[in-house]
Amino acid sequence: AGGGAGQFAALRAVWASRWNERAWLACRRAGLPLAAVRMAVLVQGLVEADYAFVAHSRSPHDAEEIYVELVVGQGETLVGNHP
Repeated sequence: AGGGAGQFAALRAVWASRWNERAWLACRRAGLPLAAVRMAVLVQGLVEADYAFVAHSRSPHDAEEIYVELVVGQGETLVGNHP
């Protein structure tokens, strides 16, 4: 539900983060050209939850492992691009 200019601006900001300094540095550390980065943005309704998590299909530490991050609450600290 919803839509509008505010949501489109937020979506555009997330997509544009592909080219920010943090992304550039991560690519540099990994030896990847920035042009090799692919991004998808998932838009979904908010669910009132006690915990939030993100599961990465490949661990940044070991390519053979799945990496999961878990936080208490809605997960803004997890996905909000906070250092």
